[in-house]
Amino acid sequence: MNRPAVTSDDAARVLAAVDGAAADASGAVLLTGPHGIGKSHVLRELAARAVAEGLEPLRVSGSPAAASVPLGAFASVLRENEGAQTPNTVIGTLTRRRSRALLLVDAADLLDESSQLVVGHLVRSAGMRAVLTARSVGDCPAELRSLYDAGLMAEVVVEGLADGPLSEAIASWLGGPVTPGTLRAVLGAADGNPLVARELVAGTVASGSLRETPHGWELDGPIAATPRLSQLIGAHLDALGPDELDAAAVVALAGSLPESAVPDAHRRPLLRAGIVTQDGDGWIRSSQPLLAEAVRARMVDAHWRDLARDAVAALDRAGTDWPERAREVTRRGSVIALEHGLPLDQARCLDLAAHALGAGDPALALRAADAAADSAVHRTGTRLGQATDAGAPAGPPAANAPAGDAAAPDVQALRLRGLAASALGRADDAEADLRGALAASTTDPEITASALGLAGHLGLAARDAPAALSVLAAAQERVTDAESRGHLERAAVRWASVAGAGGAEAAAPGEVTEAEAAMGLATMATAAVISGPLSHADALVRRFRALPPSVVAEAPAAAALTELASIMALSYSGDVRATRARLTAQIDLSVRHAPETSGAWEYALGIVELFAADAGDAHQRACDAVQHLSWRDPMGLLPAASALRGAAAAGAGLDLEAAEAWREVPDEAATDPKVAVLRHWAEAWGAAAERRRTEAGERLREGAQAMMAAQHTYFAGKLAHCAIRLSGRDDEALSVLAEAHTLAGGGLLTVMLEHGQASSAGDASRLDAIAEDMVELGAVVSAADTWLALTQQRERFGASELDARRWQVKASALRAEHPSMALWQHEQSATGALLSKREYEVASLAAQRLSAKEIAAVGGVSPHTVTNQLSSAFRKLGVSSRTELREVWAENGRRDRDYP
Repeated sequence: MNRPAVTSDDAARVLAAVDGAAADASGAVLLTGPHGIGKSHVLRELAARAVAEGLEPLRVSGSPAAASVPLGAFASVLRENEGAQTPNTVIGTLTRRRSRALLLVDAADLLDESSQLVVGHLVRSAGMRAVLTARSVGDCPAELRSLYDAGLMAEVVVEGLADGPLSEAIASWLGGPVTPGTLRAVLGAADGNPLVARELVAGTVASGSLRETPHGWELDGPIAATPRLSQLIGAHLDALGPDELDAAAVVALAGSLPESAVPDAHRRPLLRAGIVTQDGDGWIRSSQPLLAEAVRARMVDAHWRDLARDAVAALDRAGTDWPERAREVTRRGSVIALEHGLPLDQARCLDLAAHALGAGDPALALRAADAAADSAVHRTGTRLGQATDAGAPAGPPAANAPAGDAAAPDVQALRLRGLAASALGRADDAEADLRGALAASTTDPEITASALGLAGHLGLAARDAPAALSVLAAAQERVTDAESRGHLERAAVRWASVAGAGGAEAAAPGEVTEAEAAMGLATMATAAVISGPLSHADALVRRFRALPPSVVAEAPAAAALTELASIMALSYSGDVRATRARLTAQIDLSVRHAPETSGAWEYALGIVELFAADAGDAHQRACDAVQHLSWRDPMGLLPAASALRGAAAAGAGLDLEAAEAWREVPDEAATDPKVAVLRHWAEAWGAAAERRRTEAGERLREGAQAMMAAQHTYFAGKLAHCAIRLSGRDDEALSVLAEAHTLAGGGLLTVMLEHGQASSAGDASRLDAIAEDMVELGAVVSAADTWLALTQQRERFGASELDARRWQVKASALRAEHPSMALWQHEQSATGALLSKREYEVASLAAQRLSAKEIAAVGGVSPHTVTNQLSSAFRKLGVSSRTELREVWAENGRRDRDYP
């Protein structure tokens, strides 16, 4: 496993800070940061830069071994005839080289005393340029601290790596992809430190908790540090007494505690040593995320388990003393008890399982639900879900069951265990538990919760939306409570939509005070986005966002679904740029906070890119989505993501991969409109690519009408818009667009309808203006198709050759920025074809009066190559001179700068 390195971008950022600090501090800079953060890497970058600039880098490094040898750190920078006898000798020798030297001192806090004096004199008196490293200013010896105090040395803090580069490094060390949940765990523990990340990966692989799976490297157990890392983290623990070490262990296990939970005599030494830190609200926490690992390495198992019991008790007391934090700290205590085999009652197990499911941690949920089920076994002697007769699952407790042996907790344990197993891909176990829970349910709330759980499993994991609808319909026959029926009806709307069976209706929930109602509200918001009207969807999203935080906290899946609905609504407003920014932000956010949702955001962004911009970008997003949704798919999007991969691959010209992706789409998902819309698009694209344009138009119109029948209004509008772009005029598709616009509204359908109407009317100037608007919105593929249609059908539009050439240049400008756009207006002749990116760049420079020689110098090619590229551009544009080229380019100077 190779040593991680700061990326070039991070190094450049630090180097720029070094330059600025050096200018303010007579050339001396101190790089600070924890061990392994990348300070030594920056010194290597500085040394390489010094050599490139004709300077001599003088590398000096402190170490525990060299600290016992006076001036030993300088041995590597002195020539053989410059023996280092005294500090004065070294100072005299190096002072003669100061104008061409850069002094680089690594681990300055470990220099011997004589070396400290030399470095101090060279900076203070000789004015030598120097860069030093240490963990902090406070760790430096007095001689070097005095430079900082006197303003002769500036501090530059080396921050940790960003999540993106560190994620790439982790995947590189492991030799393959890493699941999002594992990335979150390692990134959170490493806190940007590449050395810590590497040691955690190595230690966890060695412990067997990090294993390669079909979905990538997956964490199945606690993160483990290597002995080296434990020793490094635990260096500050050496000075602690036994009681103080125990106190550090309790805080590390608990994560955070009220200051009053740790006696003053133990807390103050921990604060002085920097082992714990104050949060500012009366609580303390570990200053190092991996402190528990370091403390654990110093204790025997029995004592550690005893301290875990103390941590649980401290958290329980904190929950009593701090009611506003009771739920959160009590759950932390439940996790500790579960991990260390401590007693935990069924109610706390069930609460933890439900919370873990909502928080995207099904592995923890399964362990907690198993513990709850085990408590039922101890109580009744019968395993939950165990067959009693003819294969039927065990029902409610018998009449002579012990007092307080209500059925509800046991039913809940079965349901939660089944949902956790479903999320982990254990389909048979999940269905058995969920059907057992439904059969054992007796009250309306129990029946409703169990039916919702089983329907969710069938719809998401088994990809069987009709079966989910059947379960919900049967449950509706069993319940009489209006609230329960409302939950079931709203779930039926969701699965009817997935099954492609439009027409299911339900009212939005009234007062929302529980997770089921919150999910119902999110479902109705999503349904409104799918079918319209958009104003209704916006109102439901606003209503969800006004819910009490306590309700939203208990329904994170509903919050994610509502956010997705909100972003979909934004995309249907027509603002592609804002939509792309929102989705990109969600992808970045999911790395640390909700890794189980990353695939959903990637799929959504891929859809946006395919229909609005670049099929190549859409394909990359689809590949990421398929990988991550194969790991966790809380919204049932994997078949749609596979279909997106197939469609985008075809649009990007990757036909073999497209066929492979479509084979991965299960037959059961064929009726899902999210899959069907992409199937129609891909089949039409294939026909158009083979110049069967009439057939392509028929497939697009059929798809649009099918989407309208399924009440997927916006999908219908997109396919109808593609049909119009394909032919330049399609009145049947225009009628579908008009109907969709009437039903749903929104800026996207408005601009598409205006485009269709202008195409039908043959209004070239209006189409040109609409294309400009599309560019502003970010729908560049529609704009390019529009300008190509105007170019290739100029006679129908009554346009001049000059107008046609200018439209051709506009489309070429977009194609230069988005080379994999899926354009329906395929090039039909040499004249009127799009310029390649290089042809466009050369023609643009030529229009600015640059000679072939000057253009060659800009592009790093030969003048002969430029001449050939320019000749090709002339041929495609139908011009014969630079004068004609400048006339064509007259309106495009601004676009060269402003197009996205």
